[in-house]
Amino acid sequence: MVDRLKWLVEHGYMDVVDGVPWTTRKGTSLLCKVDVSRLQGVSDLVEAFSADNVLSRDMRRGLKENAAAYGTYDAVELLWMLAQRQEAKR
Repeated sequence: MVDRLKWLVEHGYMDVVDGVPWTTRKGTSLLCKVDVSRLQGVSDLVEAFSADNVLSRDMRRGLKENAAAYGTYDAVELLWMLAQRQEAKR
């Protein structure tokens, strides 16, 4: 898991703040299937995910779709699989 987290941080999908891994806007966009431009004005991604609005609804839906497709809700594992696929397209 550490190697995957390190790779995600190096490629800009996650940050580690005070020892706690967090998704970046790039990572959240991929994880939740929303365009990164929709996240640009959001200062707190956790709050955006739990708010009662169109963006949070779309984020929750996208996360559920990705989790079902890959069979896991583990954020690091799921994001790593998605990011590997994304990077392979480049």
